[in-house]
Amino acid sequence: MIERALSAAVETLKAAEKILVISHIGPDIDTVGSMLALKLALRKAGKWVTAYNADGLPPNMLFLPDAKTVETKLDSRRRFDATVCVDAGSADRFGPLFPGDRRRFGTIVKVDHHLTQEHFADQEVVDTQSASCAELVARLIRAWPLRFDRKLALCIYAAIVSDTGGFRYSNTNKAAFHWAAELLDYGVDPWQMTTMLYENRPRQEVRLLGDVLGTLDVSHDGRYASLTITEEMMARRHAEEYMTDGFINYARSINGVEVAILFLQRAPGDSFRVSFRSKGTVDVSLIAARLGGGGHHNAAGCRLRGALDDVKRKLYRMVEETLPKAAGRSKAKAAKLAAGM
Repeated sequence: MIERALSAAVETLKAAEKILVISHIGPDIDTVGSMLALKLALRKAGKWVTAYNADGLPPNMLFLPDAKTVETKLDSRRRFDATVCVDAGSADRFGPLFPGDRRRFGTIVKVDHHLTQEHFADQEVVDTQSASCAELVARLIRAWPLRFDRKLALCIYAAIVSDTGGFRYSNTNKAAFHWAAELLDYGVDPWQMTTMLYENRPRQEVRLLGDVLGTLDVSHDGRYASLTITEEMMARRHAEEYMTDGFINYARSINGVEVAILFLQRAPGDSFRVSFRSKGTVDVSLIAARLGGGGHHNAAGCRLRGALDDVKRKLYRMVEETLPKAAGRSKAKAAKLAAGM
């Protein structure tokens, strides 16, 4: 199925001359790396390619090849033969521009690996078993086939490493290691990439982290924990939202915690971006989907409005409702294994 989808997408892009590649709002390394790798590859094929992100790229992603060419505004008169949306399952994740007047975007192709999907595209290349969207982009490039080079490899490698948490998350699989190993042949330096991804933090980010860790709230049974980032903290530390990436993992890393929640307050003060991370069997994408969000089994998110205490109570209640079910499934699985089933 996925091979047919890849072939169909390749044929669509081969027939197109002007192509738009869009990454999702609140960009992470996977969506940006996927977008830039695809742009670089399509330009090799002689296509006229525009890379677009409604929010623009944060400073910590500008080390990626061609990152400074990403556009944040598009003239409404511009028309494209095809549009590729990478690393998100729903149209609203690509900002106010898209989908809008669909005619200007030509054939819309979605390339994604999330569990939560909205069928808004004309063609879909979706594989929820893929550790990153960038792997699907790499497979599309190979299916064309187009030649890999160092710039392409850097974008894809950074995305794979980032979306697997440095090969630590539960989505890490054999294919992720395979692609990472192969990309080294094109000149990727793992140490250099690790430095750029994880050891290049601005000072205000570290100071903000100290404030955020002080908000740690752990449930009475120790099975879930949360962290909170307020507008006041962000302003006091002169911090930007991209600096908060990864903060939630400190809560998830606590022994016994199965679900971690991060509350990020946004203007106006009653608006929150909520992130979820989990270990093992707890599917946080189901919680996020009930709140209008989505994501992966162990990583998801949504947006909520309300007073912080009310939002917390609501989320804690939903997590508590989910955890016993997950625990029950784990016990049932353990019983089957013990019985040799």
